[in-house]
Parts: sequence; C-alpha cells; structure tokens
Amino acid sequence: MPPPRRPPPPSPGPRPRARPPPSSSSTATAAPSSSGPPFSANSPCAVTAAWPLNCPATGSRPTSPSPTKPPPQNLDTYATAPSLLAQATLKDYATPVIDTVRRVRAHGPVILVAHSLGGAVLHHVANAVPHLLHHLIYIDAVCCTGNLPTAFACIDAPENRDVKRYPIPPGLGDPQHSHITRYNWRTADRAFLDAYRAAVMAEATDHELLTALNYFQQPDESATVSFEDARGNPATWGTIPRTYVRLDQDHLCTPPLQTRMITQADQLTPHNPFHIHHINASHLGITLKYPQLADILSTYT
Repeated sequence: MPPPRRPPPPSPGPRPRARPPPSSSSTATAAPSSSGPPFSANSPCAVTAAWPLNCPATGSRPTSPSPTKPPPQNLDTYATAPSLLAQATLKDYATPVIDTVRRVRAHGPVILVAHSLGGAVLHHVANAVPHLLHHLIYIDAVCCTGNLPTAFACIDAPENRDVKRYPIPPGLGDPQHSHITRYNWRTADRAFLDAYRAAVMAEATDHELLTALNYFQQPDESATVSFEDARGNPATWGTIPRTYVRLDQDHLCTPPLQTRMITQADQLTPHNPFHIHHINASHLGITLKYPQLADILSTYT
C-alpha cells in the first residue's frame, strides 16, 4: 500500500457509483473448517482451515516466465483509461466483505483478517455487523481510533517517520481529475525496484519481489478512501476480541506506529485489549513467512 496522496477536490457533480473490483482490501473467503471457525481474509490471500497452501506454479516461487521481463506497455493510453474505483468509497469496499461474512457465518464463527489498508475496511465491517464476527486479526494493519481517524492519519503519524523514505512507484495520470492513484507496478526502473525491496520486502529475492508485485499490487487505488473516517466504535467494534500480529521489520507501518495504534485502541476498550504476536518480517515479506503466520492463525480456530 503506497502512502496515500492528499485527496483531490470534490467532484463538481454526482456520478453513478460502481462497486470496485477486488483490491488489496477486498475479502476472500476460505472454506469452513470442520474443527473451528472459518476465516474471512481481508487481504490478498485467504486461509483455509488455518493453513495456507501453495499449489504448483503458485505462491512466492512460481514456475512462470521471469517477471523481470514486463510485457509491452502503452502507458500514455493507460494513464487516462477510466477506473471503477474512481467513485469508490470505504462503504463500497466494505459491502462485499459484509455480504461474504453473512454467507460464511452460516457455517460457524467468522474470523476477519486484515493487512495494511485492510484495517480500515475491517473497522467498517466490525462497526456494521459485530454480532457476526468471532475475532478480528490485524496483520500490521491500520487501526483507526481517537486522533488517528483515517488510514492516512495513521501512515502520516510522527511515529511513522520511516515511511517518509518509502519509494513511490511511477505514477500514471492525474489523481485530481481521475480520482484514483494509478501506479505502474510493472516498471523496469531498477533504481525504484531496489529501493522498494529495501523498504517493503528486504528479505525477498529479486524474483520473489517481482512476483509479489505482480500478484499483490493492483495498479489502481481510490484517491479518497484512505482519507475517510475509519475509527472503530467501542460499542460495536470494541466488543469483538482482537489480535494484532506485529511485523517487526516493517518500514511502512513501523513498530512505533504499531505501538501507538495498539495502545490507543486498548485505552478505548480496556476490557478488551489486543492479544499480541510478533513476526520478524517486513510489510510484504510476511508473504514469505506463511508457516509462522499460519501457526498464529491456527490458535484461533
């Protein structure tokens, strides 16, 4: 999740709102486990019965052609192509998650898992349907409360000074007019790729980094969702047991910021504090630490 840009000015008039396609904060639902609650994973990958599986030619070490050779690109045309995310709101992101939670709840308790910007979506869902959720798990996700009301406020907090060195991928188009931020993740810019790996996935090989960019990073993000109020309501969100998985090498959502978000949330609901786990991983490097993450997730089934 690149640090969000400042929001564009309001649109001169209302436009029809389209439901966004699956994104970094969309939800994938796992098949229910016969021995525990099903997971609803508010991140790019789902967990099935608390243990993720890599099928042949998938995961972080696929046998596909080298991702170091991006396909031909017509960037001028792509920069001005319309996007369904242009009018998307946080509610639009959360609605399909709520629909999924309702369906999965018929099979048993639901655990909602969020990573990165997914924390804002998780709060919207938890505020709306707390009675349908068994547990909330944040994997270095934003946790908006108090004077950190938005995802941008979290990322822009003084405790998160490392993010100032976060390399921004090559941008396409003008967010002031398109109402989205569009990035060229298929870039062959070696300087950017090296800087991005150091900041976000330092433990990865070059092939693992490029595979992660191809798989996890979508080109479009709403230019405004990160600036919407995403605070958890103590009367709804605050009643659900929750866990925070801290990534100790994260330079996007840094350990000091994680501490502040956890502390503020616990002060808001002292009767229901976070359970804490640690993994020595970076923001995207967690995708290479799936055995440790699966061990943690399996304790809640």
